[in-house]
Amino acid sequence: FEPDPQTIQTARKNLAGNHSITLIEAALGPSKARAKLHRGPLPETNSLLPRPDTRSRPYYPEKAVLTTGTLVDIVSIDEECSARNIEEVDLLKLDLQGGELGALKGAYEMLKGASIKAILSEAVFVRKYNQQPLLWELWQYLAEFEYSIYCLADVKTGPYDSADTSLRRIQWN
Repeated sequence: FEPDPQTIQTARKNLAGNHSITLIEAALGPSKARAKLHRGPLPETNSLLPRPDTRSRPYYPEKAVLTTGTLVDIVSIDEECSARNIEEVDLLKLDLQGGELGALKGAYEMLKGASIKAILSEAVFVRKYNQQPLLWELWQYLAEFEYSIYCLADVKTGPYDSADTSLRRIQWN
């Protein structure tokens, strides 16, 4: 699933001829819709969520401000699995720049039926996007379906950039 038209075009070019991968030009969310994809200086900072209010502490580098955007389709995991006759998912990997809880809500039936064996999700301790779910909110939602956290991996603790004022520098001190 990739909502950004430029990024999916690159993926299609790079994966041409690989028929075992299906690329879907859409974002994941709780249900079918359309929304603005906010773009950042790097494609990996694009998000359906804008940055938090400027009065809040910016836990992201100044150069990672989201500016322009484009309307994109949103689909749910339940809808896509049903349409494709997918009954089980071995691994669901989510790195959606704040859209993880929305995607999990769109997988309600799959989660309820324990049809997703394992979930690998990005999670944060401070909001870098407006209304971004924190780790405990993802954990709380998944606990309703008797999923639990197995481990925390690749915890980022270093500074975003070399600026002495980088707030990330002091998060784990």
